[in-house]
Amino acid sequence: MPKAPLYVAGTIFGLIALLHLYRLYSHFSIVIGTTEVPVWANGVGFIVAGALSYWMFHTACKCCKCGCSNCKCDCSVCK
Repeated sequence: MPKAPLYVAGTIFGLIALLHLYRLYSHFSIVIGTTEVPVWANGVGFIVAGALSYWMFHTACKCCKCGCSNCKCDCSVCK
């Protein structure tokens, strides 16, 4: 499986998570139409984007067929 797309996606999700975290601490307002987006929504966005970023990097680091991160795995699945 090519790893470059996973690293790119992980980086993008990580940057989005950092933007959500920035809004949580700076409290600037975002208005869509006439509705103001509540700050707590950025907490949810931070958790979701951070989890997706972690998942992408974690998946990219797996090098064995069995799913472990040990590249010298000697299990029956990887042989």
